[in-house]
Amino acid sequence: MSYEIVLADQPAAETGVLTLYLDQQIEIQISAQEARRRVNNWAHLELSSQIHAAQPQLIIAAEGAAYWRVPLHLTFPALGDVGSVGFVLVDVRLGLIEPTSDFIEDIQQHAQALAQRFTPIPA
Repeated sequence: MSYEIVLADQPAAETGVLTLYLDQQIEIQISAQEARRRVNNWAHLELSSQIHAAQPQLIIAAEGAAYWRVPLHLTFPALGDVGSVGFVLVDVRLGLIEPTSDFIEDIQQHAQALAQRFTPIPA
């Protein structure tokens, strides 16, 4: 199994030499599949049944913390997946999802803006 690994807290320089020393042992107790399932359940309860979790990415933070970054997508029955509305971080050790209320509002605003693009304008 392969993972896409994203390094959080990336350096500000956009060009030049980037040297990485990654010597960490991370115990993943929550699988990507389990994180996705938990985010789907959370999104359906807290946001909308039309928002679903996509494929998680493994995030390694500078301080050694590790998370699954689980993208959230808006779907419509007639159209399918219409786009991303944000993402949720899930701790790989504990499986905790801890979004703030502002975070939830941001996702809802992105979802509403995206939905308006696909809603027909009445004649």
